[in-house]
Amino acid sequence: MNNDKMKKKILVIGLGPIGGIFACHLRASGHHVYGIDIWKDHIENIRQQGILIEKLVTLQAHLNEVQTGIEDLKEQAFDYVVISIKTPYMQALIPEIRKLKGRFTVVSLQNGIDNEEYLADFFNPDRVLRIVINYAGNIISPGKISMSFFHKPNY
Repeated sequence: MNNDKMKKKILVIGLGPIGGIFACHLRASGHHVYGIDIWKDHIENIRQQGILIEKLVTLQAHLNEVQTGIEDLKEQAFDYVVISIKTPYMQALIPEIRKLKGRFTVVSLQNGIDNEEYLADFFNPDRVLRIVINYAGNIISPGKISMSFFHKPNY
């Protein structure tokens, strides 16, 4: 990505297999990527070595900043906030996301039907998107993800 104006500031909440793979690819394409995950060993390894994706692709990326809680990034203004956590945890997370600065777009990167509709109840519907992905992986160790499959298309 050559044009700085095209680069976006993106927060990925949940750096498990889906969010971690997504964050790694976003960072490798030149975006400013921040991450949050509650697994402290995972975050510490990502801080030190970046996220490593293996198996189908080999890719390593250092995120701009990673933390274990949103409160540590509340002074940042993001273009996008990507939610990649298990659906049952969304209700507790939404009030924290609403404390973030700026007019960011909320992106659901989750399994389940109608998560974007649920998010639209808390954020303006014109600020909510959903990504349908056809890839998966497993965490091998903190900071290391095995990408087990990828099938086009992704929406």
